[in-house]
Amino acid sequence: MAGDILLTIFLVILNGFFVAAEFAIVKLRSSQLELKLSEGIIKQTCRHILQRLDAYLAATRLAITMVMIAIGYIGDIVTLEVILQICEWLEYDPPAEITGHAVEISFVIMTFLLVVFGVLAPKSISIRYPLATTLFVALPLRAFYTIFYPVIFLLNGVANLVIRMFGIKPLAGNDAAHTEEELRIVIAESVRSGTINTNEQHLIEKVFEFDNRFAKQVMIPRLKISGIDINWEKEKVLETVIEEGYSRMPVYRDSIDKIIGIVYSKDLLAFANSQQDLNLENIMRPVYYVPESKRIKDLIREFQKKKIHLAIVTDEFGRTVGLISLEDIIEEVFGEIYDEYDEEKVIIIDKVNDKEFTVNAVASIVDVNRLLPQPLPENKHYDTVSGLILYKLGKLPNVGDRLKVGKYEVVITKKSHLGVELVNLKLIR
Repeated sequence: MAGDILLTIFLVILNGFFVAAEFAIVKLRSSQLELKLSEGIIKQTCRHILQRLDAYLAATRLAITMVMIAIGYIGDIVTLEVILQICEWLEYDPPAEITGHAVEISFVIMTFLLVVFGVLAPKSISIRYPLATTLFVALPLRAFYTIFYPVIFLLNGVANLVIRMFGIKPLAGNDAAHTEEELRIVIAESVRSGTINTNEQHLIEKVFEFDNRFAKQVMIPRLKISGIDINWEKEKVLETVIEEGYSRMPVYRDSIDKIIGIVYSKDLLAFANSQQDLNLENIMRPVYYVPESKRIKDLIREFQKKKIHLAIVTDEFGRTVGLISLEDIIEEVFGEIYDEYDEEKVIIIDKVNDKEFTVNAVASIVDVNRLLPQPLPENKHYDTVSGLILYKLGKLPNVGDRLKVGKYEVVITKKSHLGVELVNLKLIR
């Protein structure tokens, strides 16, 4: 009898071993393996398991099934032997009803042992410590996989055939890659746990948004482009370059819609203290045009490939709608970059109280929404708060005009002939 009891305990432990293995290899990420473990036979075995995750899951399922069948077979015998032995120790003659219900008693006892010690406990441990558990089970699991490979291959092949009938692609390996939304959740949880700080979270969020940003959303609009007329005298050209402080400026003929080149400030240095005549056509560089629908992730690669820092943004009719620089693109991830020559930082939002905000209407909707408790509606037809208001009203409003936008009451507080410059937002509950 002692041997049967020990065999039952061994089978329960064996069941727990394969349950732990199953949950651990599913929970383990390949990045944990690569970062925390040096090269060796254990790491190679773990890598082999993760690369064939579907097959190894089939192996654990096969092992668990085999163990449970064995427990079911031997459980009745062991339970009856234990009952009879206890009755013998107590010098008690058990009635036939007790021995007749050995199957039911065995079911209750075996279920309890299996669920607690063979499933729940090993599952909790493996989920809590997936790497340590995988390292512990790796070699025995690989040995079981090798021995029963023909059976596993057959069972897994039939199972894959069945799920393909339902239009589901079988898992080819450790395909547990996180989606962007899942990564955002992981990052938010990491912030709450203190693993990363809010500045790092903001930077990562910017990287995610970078993929979906277009030249139109990042460019300096046409009305704010500072350029040089090809017909200007040398003195006016130099004065403009010094006043504006840019390292590169577009050169146009007659109007900003006819940009014909880009002049570098460094190329004008030779003319600053010289009597030499300045001919902009001889020193200006070719213009690089991009459509307003150009993704900035593609544009930055083109900047790197062509070794340029500036492009002119055009609409579908070839008209100039803006200017975009390498610095503008970099600022989409890292925020505004200022040097000693830049003006004081423009305030996008001034918080009056928890429900009221003064907002720079020329600012990007995306930038404003990052700072508001409730977002303003975004749309492909506008990029700024001013554009949103003009889109809603269909005309240029007057100071003091009010309108409802999203969850806010908007009051126009400042405007120019070009558009709205300053608004007050009041959150409506």
